Amino acid sequence: MRVRPGLKVIAERAGVSVATVSRVLNDRPEVNQATRERVLKHAADVEHETHQNRQSTTRTLKIGFVNDYRRYRLDSSYVGGLLTGVHAAASGHSYSVALVDSDLIEREIRWPSRHHTIREFSGLIWSMPVFEDRHRVFLSEREVPVVVINNLRQGVHAPFVESDNLTAARQGVEYLVGMGHVRIGYVGGVRELANFADRTRGYYQHMKEYGLDVDPDWVIDDLSQSERSHSIQAAHRLIGRRNLPTAIICAAETITLGVYQVLAERGIRVPEDVSILGYDDTPVSENLSPRLTTFRQHLDRTGEHAVDLLMSLIHHPEHVSDAPHRIEPMTLIVRDSVRALEERA
Repeated sequence: MRVRPGLKVIAERAGVSVATVSRVLNDRPEVNQATRERVLKHAADVEHETHQNRQSTTRTLKIGFVNDYRRYRLDSSYVGGLLTGVHAAASGHSYSVALVDSDLIEREIRWPSRHHTIREFSGLIWSMPVFEDRHRVFLSEREVPVVVINNLRQGVHAPFVESDNLTAARQGVEYLVGMGHVRIGYVGGVRELANFADRTRGYYQHMKEYGLDVDPDWVIDDLSQSERSHSIQAAHRLIGRRNLPTAIICAAETITLGVYQVLAERGIRVPEDVSILGYDDTPVSENLSPRLTTFRQHLDRTGEHAVDLLMSLIHHPEHVSDAPHRIEPMTLIVRDSVRALEERA
C-alpha cells in the first residue's frame, strides 16, 4: 500500500505510526485522547505548511472572474462589458484573467478536501451569483481576496464596487418631475441585493423629497427574482389595479422588458399612455419600440476600478479597510419612452 507523504510527515512529528495517523484522521475510536490531540495538532501544521507552499508554487499572476455563465452568458452586454474593463486593468498590472464558473466555487465549498482550484488565483472579481456570507467565509479561510461587483447580499461585508444607484434614483425622479409627472410608479428588483435595495430606497426617498405621494397601487417592490417571467407577473399585478401612474420606473432591463410586453398585450401605449424609465442601457434598450430612456452603467470602468481595488488588496492589504466600497456614477440616456405632460405639477 502506498502511503501519502503527508501521513508520513505527521507520523514522524507526532511520534506515532502511519496507521495511527490514519485512524485519527478517519475518526476511528482505537486511539487515546492525548495521542489523538497530538496527531491533529501536527496534521493542522502540515496542512497549513502545504497550503503556504501551494500558494508560493502554484499561485501565478492570475485573477479569476467569477460568474454564473449558464444564466448570465459571456456574450451578454453586462458580463462582456465588465470583462472588457477587468481584462484591460489586469493586463496593465501584468495579470492574466481566467473565467471561473460559480459552480466550481460551490463544489469547493461542499468538498473542500477534493478541490483546491481557487488557491491558484491571486484574487477574484465576483460578478454573479449573489455574493453571500458563506462565500466570504470560504474565501477568507483560504486567504483569497475578492472584490464584488454589484451583486452583494444586503448585510454582507466585503470589498464592493457598485453603480451609484441612490444618485440615479434621485435623477430619475427629478427627470420625470421635470417632464410633468407626479404619479410615478415603480417596479423593483430583489430586495436582498444591495443595488436593487438602493434603487428602491432612492425612489421612496426622492419621491418624498419632491413632496409626491406614493400610491401603493403604483408600486411592486417584492420580486423574489428579476428575471423576465417574474417581471411579467409584476406588470400584470400593477396594471390590474384601480389606477395607473403616468410614469413607471423599472429597476432593471429584464423588468422593463416584462413591463413593455404586458403593456403591449393590454393595448397600453408607451409613452402616450404611460412613460417608462429604466436601468442598465444594454443594446436592447436602443432597439425597443419606443427606444428606452434609461440609466447607463459604465461597465468597463467599473471592471477597471474593481481590479485596481483587488490589486490593493493583494499587494497592500495593510492600507485597505476590511470592506472598502467604491461607487461608480451612471448616466441618464434620454430617448423616446418618456413624454412630457401638458399639465405640469
